[in-house]
Amino acid sequence: MPEFLNPTRIERKLADPTALLAHYESAMREVDTFFELEWQPAQKLHVTLMWSRTLGDWNDPILAPMEGPLVLDLATDLRQHDVFGYAVQNPITPRAFVLRLADYRLVSRHMQLQNKGLRSDYSPYEPHITLAKIPTGLPLAALLTFGDRLEVFREPIELGPEIRRLP
Repeated sequence: MPEFLNPTRIERKLADPTALLAHYESAMREVDTFFELEWQPAQKLHVTLMWSRTLGDWNDPILAPMEGPLVLDLATDLRQHDVFGYAVQNPITPRAFVLRLADYRLVSRHMQLQNKGLRSDYSPYEPHITLAKIPTGLPLAALLTFGDRLEVFREPIELGPEIRRLP
């Protein structure tokens, strides 16, 4: 299949992320982080199921967007608070504060999409919600420890139906 410069994205937006964002903004203040985060706007919070430069056969029923909500419970579905991009030693590399999720339904859906020809640039797939961008130039040691001190959000998170964004 041909590749396209602008990728296809399949995602599920958070139905009501207000409480989630408020919790983590407060939690960051409580652990006395010495840096400010650039929080994502609430309407942009989502879980990406696929980011592919290869188009699929959109007539295939497996590739039809999944309807209905998907509810996550961070008490069981949160793998960890994490920083994406910290492994790169370049201090100007963009970094993000994320909730890494361990939900088998998200991973299974990603695998279904892959089995139908979509190809991700990111491997292995790690479902996550990006909460904030982290300023560049911070010492890596500070980034690797603050997430462990945060209190986990204890309310269910509802993801809306799948949204497909074509190039």
